[in-house]
Amino acid sequence: VRVCQDYPGAFGVWAPGASQACQNGVAVYERRPICGNGYSEGDEPCDDGNTVDGDGCSASCTLPAPCGETGAPVPGVSQCDELMEFTPTGAIQTFVVPAGVVRVTIDARGASGGDCFNTGDPGGFGGLARETFDVDPGDHLQILVGEVGMNWEGIGNWHAGSGGGASYVSLGANLGASAPLIVAGGGGGASQGGPGEDAGATVTLSGSGTAGTDLTADSWTGASGGAGYHQDGHHHGEHPTCVNGQPLKAKAFINGGAGGYISNFGCGLPDDVRGGFGGGGSSGSWNGGGGGGYIGGDVNGLGFPSASQAAGHAGTNFNAGDSPLNEVRAEAGDGLVKIFY
Repeated sequence: VRVCQDYPGAFGVWAPGASQACQNGVAVYERRPICGNGYSEGDEPCDDGNTVDGDGCSASCTLPAPCGETGAPVPGVSQCDELMEFTPTGAIQTFVVPAGVVRVTIDARGASGGDCFNTGDPGGFGGLARETFDVDPGDHLQILVGEVGMNWEGIGNWHAGSGGGASYVSLGANLGASAPLIVAGGGGGASQGGPGEDAGATVTLSGSGTAGTDLTADSWTGASGGAGYHQDGHHHGEHPTCVNGQPLKAKAFINGGAGGYISNFGCGLPDDVRGGFGGGGSSGSWNGGGGGGYIGGDVNGLGFPSASQAAGHAGTNFNAGDSPLNEVRAEAGDGLVKIFY
């Protein structure tokens, strides 16, 4: 753009070959955008007065691409990230990938196992799993956020903690046929013998998502294995269902993910003694329940002095990404799922 002005101002340079004079005798120069001067000029979509990246207008005065389109967003760093955060609801939740988004980063955290009431031993921590995945607009992500395992709070001789629920994210509109993307295992429940096992250290990369085994050696004190992605948990009790209709076995993710229900004495106890939502196994009187996971946590002793003092194993993580992060979550409590895009 050529303009006439008495002198070349701060926003332009002399037009190449210009006569430097208008018919009225003032100078002629060509206005060209200068990035960093605080004015959006010419074809500049933005100019914030600097040439620094990461502040919403790039060093070359261009707008950053929508998150998820050209690279992996960095949780907590990239200012253009959109965030969807999911907390436990006791049900499967759904996220539909918005228009224009072709990549998401998923941060999943499993729930911790229940503490042992009379010893104070803690349930195991849940796992943490994070990875970036390619997606298509309109894809359905199925999300289950695990709940912390419970304990009996001194009811009779029942003190151990149930298994924590895993947090799951799968791809597909049909839950039963959806493909797992990421699973953060639930921590094992604490027992009379010691703390539950932490999740996150064990990662499953293949297999069918089976359940953890139960402790059948002692039907009075025995606890239940956690559920897997595809398979309901194992249960030590005598009844296939409780007298009040509650399911005994912790349910697999594709079956809804309910926690296991304690079966002794005909299952007549309150709901708040079940395993954590997300496939957590129920506790026994002294045994901790197994955590939910891609493969559910076993209840098989963990080296404690007797079978009646066995704590729960954690459920395993699963991560379908090419460069996944898997580790023990450094905090107790319910699970959490974050989706950045």
